[in-house]
Amino acid sequence: MGYDQARFPEEIMKTKLTSLCGLGLFLVSGLASAQYGGGYQGSYTPGPPPVRSAGLDNIGEESQITFGVDRVMGVAFDRATLSPDKGGDQTHKSTNVALFGNPGGGGLNAPGMMIPRLALDFFVVESISVGGSLMYFTSSSEDETDAGSSDGPTNSTFVISPRVGYAVAFDETFSLWPRAGITYLSSKSEVTTGGTTGGTSTTTFSGMALTVEAMVGISPIEHFAILAGPYVDYGLSGTVKNEPATGPSTETDAKVTSYGLTVGILGYY
Repeated sequence: MGYDQARFPEEIMKTKLTSLCGLGLFLVSGLASAQYGGGYQGSYTPGPPPVRSAGLDNIGEESQITFGVDRVMGVAFDRATLSPDKGGDQTHKSTNVALFGNPGGGGLNAPGMMIPRLALDFFVVESISVGGSLMYFTSSSEDETDAGSSDGPTNSTFVISPRVGYAVAFDETFSLWPRAGITYLSSKSEVTTGGTTGGTSTTTFSGMALTVEAMVGISPIEHFAILAGPYVDYGLSGTVKNEPATGPSTETDAKVTSYGLTVGILGYY
């Protein structure tokens, strides 16, 4: 068999180029196959980006705002201690079962701790909250008889309680939210009497307490929760000041401590 000697080098070159291209395609396809699930054992594994886990729809998400009413109901054990300068401490104890509060349960003209109050908290980061609660109450009265009318007692109560907390959501229904802070409370009572020696007698209580709560959250529906748990308001300082209509004023050290179980409600957004 004969062949064209002039075309032989050209045919050899084409055969070599074809073989090289085929080998290149084989190597490239083999490497791609190994990277996407073949036998390649490198550290890089292409694939879709990981799915970001969504937070639970419950208390404790970052930038969340909660608002509601604390101490709507519960059981409170109050202890008020008066310490005169001359000695001889006086202690008043009371047990209060309250539905929508008990403003006068503290004794010694001090307000009871089981008082409904507005609450607002903000989660600066996930689980960590800052906020507090606030309450103001006032009442006045007037007595009328055939001889005329006279003013009755006037009472007012103010409570503010800044706090920090740490919330943990177990699922979309249950959570734990311990909180701690300082509570400032004051109560004022004014009584006006008639007659030639009449005037206004004023009794004022003011004090501070360390407040610790361990609240369990139950969220039966979205954006709403019930909080229930134990609390302690440990009295740190306080005074009772009596200003009679006649005679000198007196001021006595007093502390009010309260503990018990309480229930509140809130919404979160």
